Order: sequence, then C-alpha cells, then structure tokens
Amino acid sequence: MEPDLSNFDIALDDHQQVLTELQKIIGEENIIPFIRSRMEGILIHYIECTWGACYNTKFKELIQPYLSDPELLDKVLRSEVIKDKPGTITGKSGARIFPDLLHELRKCKASVIRNYLDKEFAN
Repeated sequence: MEPDLSNFDIALDDHQQVLTELQKIIGEENIIPFIRSRMEGILIHYIECTWGACYNTKFKELIQPYLSDPELLDKVLRSEVIKDKPGTITGKSGARIFPDLLHELRKCKASVIRNYLDKEFAN
C-alpha cells in the first residue's frame, strides 16, 4: 500500500522537518525522487520568496543539488512567476529570467541545467 504523501509540502513548509518525517515513511532512498517530483513548487516558492533565510536554504539544500530537469525549469521560466523585474532577460525561446536568478541557477550541480541556461540566455 502506497503512503499518502500529498500533505507533505517541502516548498511551503519547513522542508527539514518534512524530509525527516518522509525519511521515516518512505525511506532515505526515496527522498531525492520525492524532492524532484515537487521541484516545480519549490522553484516557484524560491522565485517568489522575499525572506532571505528561506530562499537561501531552499536553494542550497533542494534546488542546487537536485534540480536536473531543464524542461521543468523552462516551464517555470515561461510562467507568470517571472514578473517584470528590473533587468529581466528574455531568452531565445521566450523564457524569462532576471540576473540574480540566472546567477544563482548557474550554481546548480546538474550540467544539463547550466547548459540550458547558457543556450537559452547566451549574450
């Protein structure tokens, strides 16, 4: 029987507590797939968040190590979450990003993410 994981929101809730609880329920080996399955919400929260401690922690512990889907990133960058902030850049295919976000996302461990950013937002 599969556990109901719908009430575990690592984008909005204290993700450390959520991950600790999840580890007990689904096991450590299933945490990374769980994080990746919730990455769209994590990215949206990260982009919208204005509380430094929150968005810095989300980036370092969830996005930087586990964001590995350039199509998902592209979907988020094409969404309304990217508002017209000063210096917003429009990429080759219409995705939008602002300089601070581009700088941070280039720190992601997955080379496919860095390659996507380089191709989409090349000068």
